[in-house]
Amino acid sequence: MYYVYVLESGKDGTYYIGQTKNLKDRIRRHNSGYSKSTKTKKPWKLVYTKEFGTRAEAVQYEHKLKQKKSRKSIEWLTGCSAAWFSAPALGAGGRRFESAHPDQTERLMTEEQVICFRKEVLDGEVNKFGVFYDEKLRRRILSNLESVARSAAEEDYNFKQLVIYAVIKCGDLFLTYRRTPKTGEERLRNKYSIGIGGHVNIDDTSQLTLFDSDGREGFLVEALWREVNEEVSIKSAVLSEPQIIYFINTDSTDVDKVHFGTVWLIKIGKPEVSLKKERGIGKLEFLDLPHLQREKGKFEGWSQMLIDHFSSQGSAIPAP
Repeated sequence: MYYVYVLESGKDGTYYIGQTKNLKDRIRRHNSGYSKSTKTKKPWKLVYTKEFGTRAEAVQYEHKLKQKKSRKSIEWLTGCSAAWFSAPALGAGGRRFESAHPDQTERLMTEEQVICFRKEVLDGEVNKFGVFYDEKLRRRILSNLESVARSAAEEDYNFKQLVIYAVIKCGDLFLTYRRTPKTGEERLRNKYSIGIGGHVNIDDTSQLTLFDSDGREGFLVEALWREVNEEVSIKSAVLSEPQIIYFINTDSTDVDKVHFGTVWLIKIGKPEVSLKKERGIGKLEFLDLPHLQREKGKFEGWSQMLIDHFSSQGSAIPAP
């Protein structure tokens, strides 16, 4: 395996980015004065690392980090990546995740880091369950984001993981598909869905728009297109910028208790969408709302909730 790493100088707080096959030895060398470029600023502390299968992938990611150059971008990356790093909190009011298991550090450092917020952000909300939308809540969530190792987030009911759920619509028709037995989420296998998406993770924040007052949801748009483009290819023209139209929140199951859905609407001109090599998705179809309502029992929980909500709205979908 190969590793991209970020070191922080104990002398002046500057950062150093590199890649290596032997992480432990490389850190030892930096702190022994082996490298001319780092010996004057030791001691060095490891604040971030990411694992890759090939050196080419590691070099590519190393260059990506170095191109950012901004100190803020490195602090965002290291602040999001794990609990034990002494980095600034996320956003206005965000917190770092505190690990109760220091011995899990090595595993968590190379694990997917998902973007979450603490459940207390929802405190005081009158309508915080079901399908709904609240602009003030959107702003509050975006101001209180933090990153948690996915395995820890799945078990900690104090957090809600942000999930992208993209609805692709052509006129009155909704893109529909059936999840195959190869889908990653066992509970969703063979279920039908009208939503494409998945977790928001640390890599989606590369544009760092969370810090921009005029475009804080930019990194969510990046996550949206990453998820959609991994699974399908939209051949038709996209008629407008995707928008969040609803939230989905329910604590009815253990899985639901740790996830919070952001429902996005993508409007396209023609029903022309094809599958990519995504093993978890079966045949694509465009179906109208009456058809979806008749077959609702075959759909996963979130899709059932949306089908009912769309039906109650008379198929009119608001754009907040």
